[in-house]
This record gives sequence, C-alpha cells and structure tokens, in this order.
Amino acid sequence: MKKALAFVLALAALLCALTACAPKQSAQSTTESNASTTGTDSPIVIRIGHAQNEDGDWHKSLEVFKERVETLSEGSIKVELYANETLGAEMDNITAIQQGNCEGVLSGDTMSNWTPYAALLAMPYAASSMDSLIEIASSEEIGGVIEEQIRQNVKLHPIGFFIRSARNLTANKKIESIDDLKGLKVRVPNNPLHISLWNAFGASATPLAWGEVFSALQNGTIEAQENPYANIISANLPEVQHYLIKTEHVYSWIYILLGEDFWNSLTEEQQTIINTAADEMQTFQWQYLKDEVANQEAQLQEVMEFIEVDKAPFIEIAKQVLGEQLDPEIYDLYLKMVDMNS
Repeated sequence: MKKALAFVLALAALLCALTACAPKQSAQSTTESNASTTGTDSPIVIRIGHAQNEDGDWHKSLEVFKERVETLSEGSIKVELYANETLGAEMDNITAIQQGNCEGVLSGDTMSNWTPYAALLAMPYAASSMDSLIEIASSEEIGGVIEEQIRQNVKLHPIGFFIRSARNLTANKKIESIDDLKGLKVRVPNNPLHISLWNAFGASATPLAWGEVFSALQNGTIEAQENPYANIISANLPEVQHYLIKTEHVYSWIYILLGEDFWNSLTEEQQTIINTAADEMQTFQWQYLKDEVANQEAQLQEVMEFIEVDKAPFIEIAKQVLGEQLDPEIYDLYLKMVDMNS
C-alpha cells in the first residue's frame, strides 16, 4: 500500500514539473490560434490623418477611398480617417509613420525637410492649370522621379495625389501688369522663397501671420495678399480688397501617403485593392475641386473686379529666382515642368 501511494505521489510530482516547464502561449499566439480556429482574422487597419475638416475636399475624397477599400477587401482592410489634425500635425504624422505608429498622412512640400525634390510640389509657374498639374504629377519623368525620392528619403509610399487650386493676388488698387507691383506691400508667408519671389516681381514682400491679414489690409499695413479662392472667401477679404488679379502663380499638389514598411508588409492582392481605390479617390477629388473652384470664382466675380495679366514676365522672373535658389538637379526638373506647359 505504501509502495502504491509513493508511486502515485511520484507520478503527480512528475506531471506537475512537466506542466511548470512547458512554454506559455503569448497573447498574440492565442489570438492567432483563435483566429485560425474561427476563420475570422483581425482586419488590417489604415489610419490616415490630415489637416482639413470633414467638409473639405480631402476628407470627402478620403471617404471614397475608405468605402472602396472596405468593399473591395470585403472588410479585411479597414480605413480610419482623422480630420482636423486629430492625429497630430503633418510633421508629427510623418514621424509617427516612420516609427510604425501610424499608417497614412497627406503631405506635400513639407517633405522637403527630408528631400529637396518635394519642394517641386509647389513651385511658382510650374503648372498653368489644374489639368496641366495633373499631367505633370502623373508623368513618369517628373511625378515618377519625385515619388521615388519620397520613397527612398522619407520612407513613405505615395498611393495618389490631390490637386490644389491656384493662388491669386488680391489688392486694393488695379494691377494690370507686373510694373504696377512696384512698391506694393504684399503679404506673403514667412518663407524665403516667397519673399524673394515677390520682391523680384517688384513688390514689397511683407511676411505676416494669416490671422492678422484682414486687419492689416483694413488699416493699410499691407495693400495686397495672395491665396486660393477658398481662403479669400473664408477670410472675407472682398470686404477689404476690391481687385482680384489672376496671377495664378502657384498650382500645387499633395500626396496621400502610406508608410513604406507598412506597404511592403501587404500582399500583392491587398496592394492592388488599395491602388484601385486610390485611383477612384483621386479622380473624384480632381473633379470635385474643379467644380468647387468654378463656383468660388462665380461667387467672387459678384463682389470683386477680376483682372487678367500677362504672365510671361512673371514666369521669366520666377525662373531666374529659382535658378539662384535651387540645386541644379532640382532646377532642371523644374524647367521640365515649365516646358510641359508651353
């Protein structure tokens, strides 16, 4: 009897020891095991942050992307959109993606902090219309080169691009040629290129925070400013500016970007789904913006006098200024952009 009891106790001790030494299953392994048992893998989540509000063309277009990705993937890929910089400012988003803490962002010439090629996304007189902008950004010899530099240097993968409407000059006096800009106090962003450019045009470039522009125009601290139609309307500038001069000096574009590492982690089928949805998204945005700009122009024409100017002297001066400021390789690509419009 004692021998039997000793045998049972020894067996129990052996089983206990074996159990204690067995490797524990991680939470991830448990989840994967459950997923394989139930056949319901967790969806891939793409978080995309941007600066516009939910009523803007970027967000509306991203909603098209979200719907198409989730439909085409049958729910295996989910897209989460974060407007109004709720995921952080653009620079913060880029850093988060590079560190693997986020998946997507909208960014343009801000990426020149990593690659000088990104500055080409907002060069003066590089494009002459929204259609020429689309042609430039879609081309392999220009857009393709810029995208490759972004992939290599910023570690972001462009899946599409949104176009931006033209920047135009507004003033409180008639500007009918470049000669009329002499000494005109023009508000510009605090950016060396913008300051050099408008001074070269003959104006007196005056850097000023955007929130101060209306009152500065009202009290005469500045006499003019430059912005797209949407900003002119939202800031009520027709109340203090009577003339809109169609300089159309900058057409720019902005990329929808995913992390390069994240992109490479996807299957070919998943990448195809995202590319298909991105094509539909950008086509939607291009037409949406064109329609919106037409409506904005009609609205402004009711309260401001529009003036057409000869852009040729502006273009020649812009080429000269940029030739002095850009690296030769970047400048050569800029000249190719200008040539595509001629």
